[in-house]
Amino acid sequence: MDEHRRRDDLAINLIEVNAHILGNHSTRSLLSLAAAASELRVPMTVASVNGFFPSTRLALSELRTPAVGGPSRGDLPARLYARGAVLADRCFNGLRRVFPRSDAPFQLLLIGRCLREAASLRMAHAATRGTHPVPVNVVQTASESLAASVAALSRVPHIRLVHEADHFEGPLLGLCEAVCRGRREDVVVVCTRESLKSRLRKRHPELRAIVKPFTLTDKGMRITEDERKEARRRLALEPDEVVAALVGGWWPYKDIATVERALPIMTERIVLLIVGGPTDDTVIRRMTETSKGRVIVFGKQVSTDDLRRVYAACNFSLVSRFPGTDKESGLVMDGARYGVPLVVSDSDPALKKLLEGHSWVRMFKAGDAVSLSSALDELVARPLERPGEDAPSLLEMMTPIDAIEFFGELGKWLLGGEPPLSPDGIDAESSFGREEGKERNTLLKAELRDPSSVPEVADATAEQAEDGLGT
Repeated sequence: MDEHRRRDDLAINLIEVNAHILGNHSTRSLLSLAAAASELRVPMTVASVNGFFPSTRLALSELRTPAVGGPSRGDLPARLYARGAVLADRCFNGLRRVFPRSDAPFQLLLIGRCLREAASLRMAHAATRGTHPVPVNVVQTASESLAASVAALSRVPHIRLVHEADHFEGPLLGLCEAVCRGRREDVVVVCTRESLKSRLRKRHPELRAIVKPFTLTDKGMRITEDERKEARRRLALEPDEVVAALVGGWWPYKDIATVERALPIMTERIVLLIVGGPTDDTVIRRMTETSKGRVIVFGKQVSTDDLRRVYAACNFSLVSRFPGTDKESGLVMDGARYGVPLVVSDSDPALKKLLEGHSWVRMFKAGDAVSLSSALDELVARPLERPGEDAPSLLEMMTPIDAIEFFGELGKWLLGGEPPLSPDGIDAESSFGREEGKERNTLLKAELRDPSSVPEVADATAEQAEDGLGT
């Protein structure tokens, strides 16, 4: 490690409530950040009220990164929040069965997520109380809603990384958030897309928020040719078979129906490798019956090593979403950093503009099975090139070490310092849909409230919680 990169003035508490899930993007990022913090000798504590998957806890232990978690850990408020979150989830499941078409039950999911984040923040704060330097608290996979409520319940100033926005506060939760409005000065939100920031700021104009894509990369992530050969051997794939990887859970924004309709009208033969969950066994059975090639189900919950093996074995990754889907795609990011070609629906105009024209990407019309089948047939005859080493920078990815430095700058802003602007403005000119220009740099300080101080974090008792494969 370069000595000039060592940080003696920074410590981090990283909150990840999804750390109990195997092999998702959140867990992989968590471990990358922990390794970078170790390299920079930045003290890091990881907290999750939901606990940790055994292999994740083991990896953190090997990095000598403290892992604080479990619903029975923490002070009395943290334990009560954890129990409240479980109750909210149970009520959601019951109401969802009674009112399957209503959005009202999702308010309970927001409550549960709020309570888990608050409990985890309290756990991390208690575990690091009295340490120097004072840690910067970061919620790595934060909810899009109830930011002020989380700050009020936890009484911990923190940074929130918001990757998507599916549900916002209804009237009742909106009232709760209004009551906690004063605590918004204890929060800085990092939005992965400009459209997401616009939606958040429309609801909460005084919220401090910036745009920064947050997917981590490292040169060591690129798959080698030897790995590809070994992966194909282990999966019993012939060298000349064309393999498409359909990775991740079949969530409502995933357009699996178009994939199903495209397979039987193809003229060429491909192998479809289905990885992750949840999926639909009935749909998979129909795909198997109608496809000209094989359909292989790899597994519904896989480790990081398994996922790497899948990417190594495939010729390209297939990303199919419904028209108008405006969400960060971890699968696209995976393609860039692992070096896997992409077949992507043009459902997101900003992403389409960013990817179109590159030799390692083939776009097809969202929702159009004929367009997809034509693209797949074409790739059998003319395979895509693999992404170059510059692909991650094209998608504005950060290395884990850069992310640690970024947290440090955000921490200064959280405590009343200047916004962390780059020469062009970290809040300006994002490739992911920035609509305003660089002139916003001069207006940023006027828009955002920079608190002169943050109230001392107190605690009641002196003690102190997605998706199998990403998007």
